[in-house]
Amino acid sequence: MLRAALLVTAVGIGVRLALPPGEALVPVAVAARDVPAGAALTSEDVRLVSLPARGVPQGTARSAGPVIGQRAAIDLPAGFVLVPAALTSGRFGAEPPPGTVVVPVSLDGADAMRVGDTIELVPGSDCPTEQGPWSVTALVVGPMSDPADSTTPSGTTGGLGLGGATALVGGTDLGRTLVAVEPESGRKIAALAPSCRFGAAIMP
Repeated sequence: MLRAALLVTAVGIGVRLALPPGEALVPVAVAARDVPAGAALTSEDVRLVSLPARGVPQGTARSAGPVIGQRAAIDLPAGFVLVPAALTSGRFGAEPPPGTVVVPVSLDGADAMRVGDTIELVPGSDCPTEQGPWSVTALVVGPMSDPADSTTPSGTTGGLGLGGATALVGGTDLGRTLVAVEPESGRKIAALAPSCRFGAAIMP
């Protein structure tokens, strides 16, 4: 995940560098301001600039419309070219890594977590521990979906929704959070999740 984020960042920065003059310019969508990972893009987050066509990655939006509503897969600094790899339009705020499964957990300290954080999940004291203490590495991919939160204004953190200006995943439902883990760990967590809460440590 870190290597992918660094690669996307390098691409975005590279596109913003001045290219040889005399080339045809095309409109390109860029971040109008800093956008944190996991936040949904609004019209205020996107602006158009003209860049030499040769330096624009294939698939980059030429207008604001296609990227409005998509989420930032990484932190996007102001002026960052909105290349496809930097955005996600899928179900989750961050794309689950290949080969993983997504499970909901009741997470203590969810308000401190951000979409895209790698965390170490540890069963709480109310969780059955027949196999002794254990933990699992997980990727935070989003909050629990809450239909009642669909009218929450962009830029807020009400309910469980991801606000347009934040990527916090905590909410009112005991910090219910979606995490991506390996399938074996997912089965173990799914069996425990209805009856216990998890603690978590953010991994650098």
